[in-house]
Amino acid sequence: MKHLHLSDEIKKEISFITAWVVIFSAVMQGIFLILHFFGVAKWDYTAILGNLLGAVFSVLNFVFLGFTVETAVNKDEQKAQASMRISRLLRNLMIGAVVIVGIYAPIFNVWTTALPFFFPKIGILIRSKIKDKKNIG
Repeated sequence: MKHLHLSDEIKKEISFITAWVVIFSAVMQGIFLILHFFGVAKWDYTAILGNLLGAVFSVLNFVFLGFTVETAVNKDEQKAQASMRISRLLRNLMIGAVVIVGIYAPIFNVWTTALPFFFPKIGILIRSKIKDKKNIG
């Protein structure tokens, strides 16, 4: 079996995504704690476990994407496109399975399981807005 290796650029992106997932997870836990204080939401071990589950698989989604991109660049265009399509399908199935577990397993909070899958996109959006402001100013 061929050893899979991630480039430094992909590792940098995964670190970036991981950092934003951790930051937003902490913010989300704080919001849940405040909502719990006002009796609007329940903050307990299920919120923490759901957050851990969602956050780990949110980052793994990008790790798997990184491996796919690294292997796709060495293939012809048709095989690279097929590889990317299969990767997207499998990663979406993984996300769906995690969310389903979050819905049906009573040890996970549904919201704190599902929301971390949006955190990477929010982090990427924030970075692009910061870069846009730097380019304008």
